[in-house]
Amino acid sequence: MSKNNGGIVGYDIKVDPYEIKTTISPNRLVSSGVSSEIVVGAIYSDGDSITGYMTVFDSFLNTLDAFLDRIKTDVPDEKKSQLEIYIGGGGELSEDIFFSEFDERGKYTLTELNELAEQNKADTLHKIAEAGYEECIKEKRWAPEDSLQTLILDLERSEAFYEEEPIQEYDTFRKVAPEPF
Repeated sequence: MSKNNGGIVGYDIKVDPYEIKTTISPNRLVSSGVSSEIVVGAIYSDGDSITGYMTVFDSFLNTLDAFLDRIKTDVPDEKKSQLEIYIGGGGELSEDIFFSEFDERGKYTLTELNELAEQNKADTLHKIAEAGYEECIKEKRWAPEDSLQTLILDLERSEAFYEEEPIQEYDTFRKVAPEPF
């Protein structure tokens, strides 16, 4: 989706798992729908322009360290007050959604996956604090159980918002095996 603001066109830039993306106003960063994964976004206004950063990750491949390194490179310590961090995802799944085909690695039970999501939330907050950005967290909204959450950073308006929807079908989270003949 593009938008027109007095002749300037901004675009929605999708951020999928294990990606780190950066853009400037008037674009928007839009995460893929996450459930147990974590999404972290940041808006930085240096007075001249507005820059957005976003990453989506889980405990199997964590891109948060590289994301925080990018922010450390771009945002001087004396301007941290102009940085806002938004966190989402980390939701748990219930037995209604989960069954053995869900985890393609074939290693984890529902309880173990939910425990990993909880640990990932704690690790995320710890790493952000350890990097010196705890006071920059403007909003943290964990995804409700059995839902998909999208984080949207609207850089034109310098604001973030979350959209949530219930997971409707099992096929969202499993590979569908062909029917036997």
